[in-house]
Amino acid sequence: MLRKHVLKNYTHHSHVDHAIGRDSSVFIKSMVWTLVFLFLLFACYAIVDQYSDREYIPWIFAGLGLFLFVKYIIDFLNQYLDSIIIWPEGITIFLWEWLLEYKTDYFDWPTIETVQHRQDSLWDKIFAKWDIHITLDHSIAFPFTNISSPQKQARTILFYRDKYMRPKVTEPEQEWWSEQMTVLMEALGEVVQEYVEKKKNDTQQHEDEEYDMY
Repeated sequence: MLRKHVLKNYTHHSHVDHAIGRDSSVFIKSMVWTLVFLFLLFACYAIVDQYSDREYIPWIFAGLGLFLFVKYIIDFLNQYLDSIIIWPEGITIFLWEWLLEYKTDYFDWPTIETVQHRQDSLWDKIFAKWDIHITLDHSIAFPFTNISSPQKQARTILFYRDKYMRPKVTEPEQEWWSEQMTVLMEALGEVVQEYVEKKKNDTQQHEDEEYDMY
């Protein structure tokens, strides 16, 4: 995926578990506005062309159209690359701001307290997009706007937080637990075997007593 490849290069994360990006409605809105401006630009050109025979007029409007198209591409990449990156050490909010400008905020897993989601406008309700607010242990909230499936994304963040904050068992501890389990299984085996033999002896003794009675 293009997004993950770019994020790895700019954040220097060797492993990315998950990346949360903007909702597709953000890109649609930008594309619609660009098409509207291009249509108006073409309409202006058609009117001007009727009353002017200057040879440079088409080049001016072509340049303006190209400028709008390039701006749309840049805006699209700015929004497409904005992401919440989940990796083993915590999360990173990556915001691409212009051609070569970006910023990153790193949060370790122990500093993350809550992950909230909210809708702020009618546009959010129509397109079912939400904002996520990540609150740290010193009560500072970092928002990330315009995402889809907020409940799922919030659960994903909390899932990885619990996963990576779970106490890890070291190799010596694993060997100790393995030895203890082996001893326990052997002891249980001996107890079961003794119980079976005792039950078998009691049954045999009971049968012998009944035989003597007859």
